[in-house]
Amino acid sequence: MADRKRWLAAGVLVLAAAIVVVAAAVGPLALPARVDALVAGVAVVAGLFVAPVQEQITKWVTGPGKRHRALLDSTRLHDRKGRLRKVRDCANPVELGVHRASPPATLPPYVPRDADDNPALANGFAKGGLVIIEGLSASGKTRLAYEAMRRQVPGRDLIVPYNLRSLAALKGSGIRLSNAVVWLDNLDDYLAEGGLDNAVLDFLCPPEQTDVIVLATMRTGARNDLQSRSNLETSIKRAVGEVLNRADVIVLDSALSSAERDRAARERADTRIAAALDQHTGAQFAAYLAAAPETLLRWRTGSATPGGALVTAAVDARRAGLHAPLTRDLLAELYPLYQGADADFDAALTWATEPVRGASSCLIPLPSATYQPFDYLLDHAQVTPAIPPVPDRAWPIYLRNADLADLTSLADAAYGAGHADISQKALDHAAKEGLANALSNLSALLRALQPAIKTRDAARQVVASGANQFFSLGVINEEAGRAENAEQFYRWAADFGHAEAMKRLSRMLAAAGRQEEAEEWRDKAEAAENP
Repeated sequence: MADRKRWLAAGVLVLAAAIVVVAAAVGPLALPARVDALVAGVAVVAGLFVAPVQEQITKWVTGPGKRHRALLDSTRLHDRKGRLRKVRDCANPVELGVHRASPPATLPPYVPRDADDNPALANGFAKGGLVIIEGLSASGKTRLAYEAMRRQVPGRDLIVPYNLRSLAALKGSGIRLSNAVVWLDNLDDYLAEGGLDNAVLDFLCPPEQTDVIVLATMRTGARNDLQSRSNLETSIKRAVGEVLNRADVIVLDSALSSAERDRAARERADTRIAAALDQHTGAQFAAYLAAAPETLLRWRTGSATPGGALVTAAVDARRAGLHAPLTRDLLAELYPLYQGADADFDAALTWATEPVRGASSCLIPLPSATYQPFDYLLDHAQVTPAIPPVPDRAWPIYLRNADLADLTSLADAAYGAGHADISQKALDHAAKEGLANALSNLSALLRALQPAIKTRDAARQVVASGANQFFSLGVINEEAGRAENAEQFYRWAADFGHAEAMKRLSRMLAAAGRQEEAEEWRDKAEAAENP
């Protein structure tokens, strides 16, 4: 339909251009008076429609280009011509997060899982919406999702966000998705970073739209951690509840059923599958293929070595709420806390990134000299009570190095670990940068800290500190042009009795034409200065 409109518009323009050219060539004609008047009338009427028609033509012509640029800026895995790939054209599942197998040249044949026949999966492709495949790390979640979309909707566009904040950027671009699969491997990372909530989900797959599915995977341990780690009612905690309530969740068992083992047995010609079926190590089928248990054993037995200590540092950083890829500089700064100042960081990094049986490594290298710990190790850390807490000295380092998107999840984790000061500083920074929901998160932290104020002196100290803090944040946001944020901060400072905040709030309200409220705050400011 859109192509037909563009061709029609182009035809109108060509016809108009031809008329102009002919008129110029023929020159003025002696027309009868009635015809002359008719032509003049048509010209007047046509003039009424020129601007709207021109505007609509501009939208038809430039709209697809803007949509294309917005999609490319916020996604990865494009084809050689710089376009979104179709699902059928993504032939390498490792690019989408499927763990490598040993040996790593190719992946083993896919063994269909019982969950492939789950009605929720087929309904998701048919009706749209959010479908989550949940299970332990290295249980086969990502491979199942990959094979399902290749089987069900090979002709759809594949949308893989560039980073954890790309979904919000796509929403802000104002484009509309259609005939697509939005691929969210490790959904918990998007939730923890504040990159997915109800509003973003409404943009990705509106209830009335059936041709867009958000296909996601999530570790069970990560979901439990998100839902229970903190008592703060932050935007992230609300988003987790909202998003999960809208999802169809398919839980994938790590152990193969008897039917799945029968299907796997038909692929015994692949020596890796045969070895996974015949092994007696206690490892589950998919985990064995990815060398996951052996990778965990490498970390546990080598935890006291330089390389093992570096892996522990990376795992702790993730436990502390840093979901963005960890930079080499951050790991180098953390490393002495775990191994001492004289340890060889480069040797430790080489050990940590060495593949086990040619498959997974404890620390997975990513582009731009960044790294992530193997999520199988995170699963172990999240379910093992004996894992030591994150070192106290590491929290200030996290705060200095945190990606802007990590600030809220860092604040959440810090509060849960008993570091309210780090939590408050992280949210302060987020508010200064205008990060969405920073205001409500700061408010939640302040409410949570109130029970700890047990004396009058302590109360006065907190009130003074809070008033000055909110006033400073108001000034920063006002100077940055974020009037709505600034007004909220001034109101909070004013609630603490901050006279200057009342004055600034009064001036902002007067400038916005809210005179009655402005006068009210001006009177309050005078009363505060002259009690």
